[in-house]
Amino acid sequence: MIDFLRGRLVEEDAEGVVLEVGGIGFRLRTPRPLGLPRGNEVLLYTHLVFRERDVELYGFSTPEERRLFLLLLGVGGVGPRSALSALAAFAPSDLAWAIVREDRELLRRIPGIGEKLAARLILELRDRLRKELGDELSAAAPEEAAFREVLEALYALGFRPEEVYPRVRVAIAEAGEDPPDANAILRRVLRSLSRRERSAEGAEDAVRGG
Repeated sequence: MIDFLRGRLVEEDAEGVVLEVGGIGFRLRTPRPLGLPRGNEVLLYTHLVFRERDVELYGFSTPEERRLFLLLLGVGGVGPRSALSALAAFAPSDLAWAIVREDRELLRRIPGIGEKLAARLILELRDRLRKELGDELSAAAPEEAAFREVLEALYALGFRPEEVYPRVRVAIAEAGEDPPDANAILRRVLRSLSRRERSAEGAEDAVRGG
């Protein structure tokens, strides 16, 4: 069992990285780009998957990310590629909270996860994650209703989960209210999204002007 690899980053592409460890190059599939220059030393926590015709090594930045990957693999119908897609789309904490909150809208948008599989993820992992996140759930209880209310309002406005999930989490943390005011959080998130759109439009104008 290879628990982790520490080595020099040799190559990175859309599917993963190559690490040189002791003169041997290991290719690992990763959820997202590491964003590091080649030559940097990298530590990745690993999981080895045996398939019918090949063997694949998966690498994760944290033990928590790997653990959630393994939990996802334990759900019937979820393969390594679907589990990796889920972690590529959302931070592990957001994905875990989506399951606990029974957020089917978010889960079904993950590549390879449809309506039925989203329901199965919730059914099989919700209680387990609730138990593991016990202290965090208790601490975040006042945020729960506001979080769900703001998300539902943003979904109704046509925003995608991957656009708004982290922004709502950040907005609640920045507001520092107990309990959070859902309307104030919604306005804060909409302002953030508006600034992003204006920035994107400005970049497009600059490109056209150049």
